[in-house]
Amino acid sequence: MKFQLDKNGHRLLEAIFETNALSMEASNLLSTFLTDHYADIDDKRMNRFRYELSLSPEQAYYQAMLSVLDIDPEDEELRRIEKAGALCEARRLKPSTFRENPYLRAILIQEKRVGKWHLTKNYYAPYEGFLYDQTRADPERNFLSVDRLGYFNEKVDYPLVEERNHVWMSVTPYEINTMAPAIERACGDVLALGLGLGYFPFMALRKKAVANVTVIEKDPKVVALFKEMILPQFPNKNIRIVLGDAFAYLDKNGSKFDYVFADVHSTPEDGLLPYRRFLSWKKKNLSVKADFWIEDSILVYFRRILIELMEEESTNEYERAEDAIGLLMDKLHHKFRDLVLQSSEDILKLLDDDSLKKILAEIEN
Repeated sequence: MKFQLDKNGHRLLEAIFETNALSMEASNLLSTFLTDHYADIDDKRMNRFRYELSLSPEQAYYQAMLSVLDIDPEDEELRRIEKAGALCEARRLKPSTFRENPYLRAILIQEKRVGKWHLTKNYYAPYEGFLYDQTRADPERNFLSVDRLGYFNEKVDYPLVEERNHVWMSVTPYEINTMAPAIERACGDVLALGLGLGYFPFMALRKKAVANVTVIEKDPKVVALFKEMILPQFPNKNIRIVLGDAFAYLDKNGSKFDYVFADVHSTPEDGLLPYRRFLSWKKKNLSVKADFWIEDSILVYFRRILIELMEEESTNEYERAEDAIGLLMDKLHHKFRDLVLQSSEDILKLLDDDSLKKILAEIEN
């Protein structure tokens, strides 16, 4: 990658580098909170900030989060993150809205173990932090990306399936919000890659526009658990479950469906590889409506990697690393060996969503 930029191009590039760094700092801060301190905020701490400082609940929660992270509100780096808009106040969600979700109202979860899989319930404690929606980037603000943090002010249960204490499937505000666009677009004969707790097929089958749903799931015990404990509670049973590899089935049969929804991952990081396979299939099947779960978050994750590569190459400091991200960056390094960026428009075009999708579809596995 070569840079032959004018002054405006240089200014934009530096602004994107800075924004990316601040966005990543904000994400790391939230990751520390959600990993190590998610349950450390309680009534006492909230009330201290709410009433002593006369803050709104959301403002109080933000200050409480900083306190459990032992971060000074006047910290200079924090101020830079806040000024950029990379860190926003947590959103207080209504427990009633969550509990009134049609799936949660209809499906009674009873504890059950099948092999290594465990169907059960967990709960959010009052003020426990969690992500409630995708991370999205704003191209008008140098691709600033912001994580969406939320909380309830009372205990709220939610269903999940875990594998040896590792949560693989759940129905939480995050799943509900991130699947809403796909449910809205679903129509006709629908193909779903990945079963989970059956949230997507349940919601899709409530629509008159959806005739039936075919689900591809590779783990027979997940299917057995679903068929025994959850499927009998579906009011609409126009669902067919096929055991097999999701992408093998997609390659062979995907073009026969009116709508395809892929949900074979749990995070943006582990979704990147299957997303590349999905984009390669989609490129060959443009007539089929198709969506990939948390696509926006995956594009944010990939864009951050590409921007890091651009920053290293702009200062001739690129060095190959042997971890997964390093191997991906090396593929990008070779792909763009002869690319010359000459203007702000070149930078913006390279980093927009359509460009990222094209790049991902073309990278060799």
